[in-house]
Formats: sequence, structure tokens, C-alpha cells
Amino acid sequence: MAKSTNKQDQPKKQSKQRYFGSAYLEYVKLTNFGKFANLIVGPFKPGLNVVYGPNEAGKTTVSELIKGVMFGWLPARKGVNSYKPENTDRIGSLFFKDVRSGDVEELKRVKNAEGVSDALHVLDDIDKETYETMFALNSDELLNLDRHNEVTARLLTAGSGTASSPALVLGEIQNRLRESLSRSAQNPDSITLLREEQAKDKAEVQVLLDEAEGFREQEHRQESLLARKEALTEAQSNLNSEIEELKSNRARLESIDESTEQNTALLEDTRATQEQMAATTTEEASSEILRLSKLSASEEYQLKAALDDLDEERMKREHAYDNAKRDANKSKASYDTFINDHDYHTEQDRAKNQRRIRIVVALVIMVALGVVGLWLFSHGRAAGSLSYSAFGLVLCLGALLVAAAGIVANIHPSKVEEAFEEKRRNHEWIKQQDAQHLALAQQELDEHHEKTKRYLDTHGLVSAEGSIRQARHLLDLAHDLRNNEEVTQQNLQALTLQRASLESLLANLADQRRELCLAMNLDPRAPLSDLDQLIARKDEERAKTMQLISETNRQLGEISAELSRARHATAFDEAKQRKEIVDARLQEQYWELAKLLLAERTLEVAIAEWERKSQPEVYQQASRLFAQMTKGAWQTVRMNAEGEIEVLDSVKTATPPQLLSLGTRQQLYLALRVALLMTAENVGHSLPILCDDILVNFDDDRRREAVKVLIELSQYRQVILFTCHPSVAALVREYDCSCNLLEL
Repeated sequence: MAKSTNKQDQPKKQSKQRYFGSAYLEYVKLTNFGKFANLIVGPFKPGLNVVYGPNEAGKTTVSELIKGVMFGWLPARKGVNSYKPENTDRIGSLFFKDVRSGDVEELKRVKNAEGVSDALHVLDDIDKETYETMFALNSDELLNLDRHNEVTARLLTAGSGTASSPALVLGEIQNRLRESLSRSAQNPDSITLLREEQAKDKAEVQVLLDEAEGFREQEHRQESLLARKEALTEAQSNLNSEIEELKSNRARLESIDESTEQNTALLEDTRATQEQMAATTTEEASSEILRLSKLSASEEYQLKAALDDLDEERMKREHAYDNAKRDANKSKASYDTFINDHDYHTEQDRAKNQRRIRIVVALVIMVALGVVGLWLFSHGRAAGSLSYSAFGLVLCLGALLVAAAGIVANIHPSKVEEAFEEKRRNHEWIKQQDAQHLALAQQELDEHHEKTKRYLDTHGLVSAEGSIRQARHLLDLAHDLRNNEEVTQQNLQALTLQRASLESLLANLADQRRELCLAMNLDPRAPLSDLDQLIARKDEERAKTMQLISETNRQLGEISAELSRARHATAFDEAKQRKEIVDARLQEQYWELAKLLLAERTLEVAIAEWERKSQPEVYQQASRLFAQMTKGAWQTVRMNAEGEIEVLDSVKTATPPQLLSLGTRQQLYLALRVALLMTAENVGHSLPILCDDILVNFDDDRRREAVKVLIELSQYRQVILFTCHPSVAALVREYDCSCNLLEL
């Protein structure tokens, strides 16, 4: 981003700011343009701005981006620097700030076809050519007004506020007026040549018109023959219509007779069917079914509902019986399985054997201790030893106690035997309970069968013998019998209606035949052969009419062939068309001439009025500024009688611009542009004046005065001065300390 700097030294002069624009350019953004990307230059301020930077710093690039964003990018052509980056689009933005509201609006351009959004309307009153000529100045552009007619045209364009130069437009109108009255072959649409061509075409049309009068008599004869042909054709058309109508009526009569015959046969069949159906009796059925067929729909519905309830209850009873039977079989099988389980028996036998072994061991110990005790007791007594006797007695008592304890401890069954016995009793109890449930379910099922039989017998379904399925079958037979009787009655009614309809249809057909025969002047009972004879007579009349028409067509063909040759001659039509085209072109040229004359007069009056009001002020300002820059060496800038610019020195000597030096001529055109920009305030008042090193050909004194002129211009418009010379930037700061200095 460019840096804004302010010097601390006091300038010699300061300019008073009088900026009249509604907005001004504040920032310039080079998103993608030339070799720069995402570069922001600013902020710019109203009045005078100086952009300083060395060569290739981007001054000209910034200037070209400003013009490109406002009026479109330069086309990418060979030999022209269009500032287009490689592999991307040119993108740039201008940020204008509204002086009154302070709002900032962006003018952004990517592609020329997309345009820009101008919310502040800064581009409404200016075009690209005017801006590049009067607003975008460089050392080369200051030499582009050396032709006096272009100077006048561009001054008029900018000063008048129009999009095109009134002077150039007036010259174009005068050229078109000369072309419209020219006799040159290069102007085929000129009024003079068109009038000559009109006279020639008019004479040719008159000759061809006289020739066409000779065919009038043939056309009259042709008209009479056409009238005769039309009458004969109408007669033939009437005969065709009558014959077609007779044939159509014959087809209708034939259809009526066929329909009458078919419906008569159908009526006889209907009568026979009705008599046969009426004689048919209801098939023999049992008294029980006949009685059931007399039930009403509600009674039949209630009876079927009761049967459904009984059937549902039967199913529940049977389901309970099946469950009880399944449980009884299951418990019996479980008991049998438990009783016949080999593992349980083996374990029980092992427990019994262990208990017997313990009893035997107790008895053996008792015998052994008893024997030892008796021996000791006997030996002690024999030996007179009380201790042996007492010990022997104790052993005997101990043997008795051991035997008693072993017998008592093993006489009762063991825990294994008790557990086995407990499981056996449980299985046996479950089997008994399931057997009782089975018996109860069987009893309930038998009771339901008795209940169902009683209900069926009570309601006239004895032959069902207690079967709900048989009862339903009997009800279905009774229902079918009732439906058959109803269908028979409906069929009889339908046959009666069909018979009446057929009788009515036959009567209607008879009426139609009678009316149709009377319409053809035939007897109502006439056969079809009479109608065939009438059709044959009409065919003979039509054949005679067709012969007359053929003869008339032959005569018409001869006349038409003669007239056709005349009609196919397109010379008369082409001549008339050429004359009409020339007349239309001439009328357009007369109308265009009137518009050109009116426009010429209007522009002449407008230009004269503008020159009277605007030119004195413009040249007065230009004279003052030119005299200031040249230190009075040249006093006056004016336009001579031939419309060319000339300057007067201090001794009133007139000199054309091309005789001035390069620097003086640039100073002259700079003075003219500045004078016009200060005078034409209504043109581009919010757009910046771009000055790209325009002071390079000025000497030091005139450069100072030119800076003062730019400072004066900055009081009315925003001015951006681009320079690569630090002396120029310092000079501007010297005379205007309020200028905005930006460094690239």
C-alpha cells in the first residue's frame, strides 16, 4: 500500500480548498492488474494529490487501472500493453467517497461484459473519449489537439454536456444532405437518382398496362363459362347430395328391417323363457331346510352368531382337554422315566449296601470286643486279678454299646435313599393331579357336546345331531334356497321389463320406417326394391350433368391456357414492384431529408448560442492561464474566423500552435484543458484528473507556474499528479502544503 507523507517544513503558499464534486476517489485497489496483485493505493483526498515513485513503480499502471475500471479494459492485442496478468483476469476496484454522507462505494470491474455498478452515478455525464482527452493527461496527450477542428469538436462535446460533439454531428448531417441530393452513382439512394428511376419505371408500367387490356374480352367469356360451370356443379352437387341421402336412407331402412327382425325373434324368446321360468317350481327340499329358509336375516344372523359362540367354546374345551391330556401323558412319562432310571437305582443300592456293611462291621467289632472281654474277664477271675476282670467287663460293655450304636445308626435309610423316595412321591403326585385334570376336561367337553346338541335340537337343527359344522351346512342350504327364490323372482321381473322394452322398440322402429318412407314419397310398406329404382334414376341424371360439366371445362381450358401465358408473364408485376419500391425509397428519402434539414437548423442555432455564451469564458480562462505559465510571453488564446486556434504575443502577433515549441504547445493545450475543466463544471465533476508526468518538457519557471495552475484546478476538481521526479513533488509541496503526497 502506498505511503502518505507530510513534510514538516512550512510551505511558501497554501491553497484554499474549494472542491465542488459530490464524491471523490479515495482508494485504488489493484487486485490483479499488470504485475501487481492485491495492491492498495491511497488514501486520496479532494483537491491535489501527488503520487511519487521511481520508474516501474506502477504510476502508469495505476492510471491505466483507473481508466480501465471506469470505461473498460483495453483489448489484448499484439503490440499493446493491456496489463493482463498471465492465466487470470484483470480485476480492479475504485473506492469513491460521498462528500455529504461519508459513504464509500466500490466500482469494481472483472470483465468488460459485466460492467460496473455505479451507485454514486459518477459516470453518468461523461464518456470514455471525453475522459481520455480532457481528464487523463500525459506528455503525449498534450499534443493530440493540434488539429483545430478536433479542438472545437471536443470543446463543444465537453462544454455542451452532450455525449457526442455537436460540431461533428453537424458536419455529418451536412455530408448526408449533400449525399441525398447528389447525382453520383456512389449514392444510389439520392433523391435525384431515385426521381429519374421513378419516371423510367412509370413509363414501363404504362406500356405493360396497355398490353393487358387486350385480355379483357377473354376474361369476360371465361367469367360466363365459369358461371355456367358453377350452376352445373351446383346441380351435380345437389344430385350427389340427394343420391347420398337416398343411399343413406336405404341403409337406414335396411338396418331398421334387420333390427325389427332381430328384436321380434328376441321378443319371442323372452316370452318363452318367461313362461318356462314361471312354470318351474322350487326343487324339493326337506321340511327342516324349508322351515329354515323362512328365517329372517336377523334370525339367521343370531343363530349363526350363537353357533359361532358354541363353536368357539367347543374349541376352548377341546384345547383345554388337549392340554390336560398332554400334561397327563407328560407327567406319566416323567414318573416312568424316573422309576426306570438305572443311575438312581444304582445309587440307591449302593447306599443300602453301605448301610448293611456298617451294620456288619459293628457286629464284627462287637463280637471281637466281646470275645476279648470275656477272655480277659475269665483270665482275671482265674488269676484273681480284679483289673483284668474289670477291663474284660468294660470291653464286653463297650462291645454291646458299639453294636447298639451301629445298629441304631444304620437301621434308618440314608439321605440318598430319603431324597430318592421324596422325588418318587413328587412325580407320583404330579401324575395323579394331571390325571384328575384330564378327567375334569373330558367331563367339561362331554357336557359342552350335550349342551350344543340340546341347543341345535331346540332351534330346529335336529338332523345336525349336535354337529356345529352340519348345522352350518343346513343353514347354508336354507340360505341358498332363499336366494334362489329371490333370484327367480328378479329374473322374472327383468324378463317382464325386457319384454316391455322390446315391444316399445318394435313400435318405435315401425314409426321410424313409416316416417322415412313418407319423407322419400314412398309407401310405408314399400320394399327396398322401390328405393333402388329411385336411386338408379338419380344416377342417370348425374351422369348427364357430368357430361355437360366436362364440355364446359374443355372450353374453359382453352381460354385459361391463353390467359395463363399472359398471367405467367411477370414483367408487369416486376415493373409495378420496382415502381412501388422506388416510390417507397423516395418517400423515405424525402422524410429523411426533412429530418436532416430540421436537425441541421437546430444544431446551427444551438452551436451559435453555445459559442456566444461559452467560448468567450473558455478562451478568457485559457488566455489567463497560458499567460501565467509563459510569464506574459503569450497573452491571448482565441479561435480565428476559420475555426482554428491561434495565440497572440505581447505585440498582438497571431501564431498557430504548430509553430510553437514543444513545451510551449503543451502549455497551450494544458491551459485550454484546465480552462475547459474549470468552466464545464457539469462534466465529470466527481472524477479525478490524471496527470502523468506532464511537466517533463517545461523549464523551471514555467514548471512552477504550471504547478500553480494545477493547484488552481484542484480547487474545483480532484487532481492526481503522477511523477518520478522528486523535484516536482517538492515543488508541489512548496506551493501547496495541503496537497496529499503518496509514495509508491
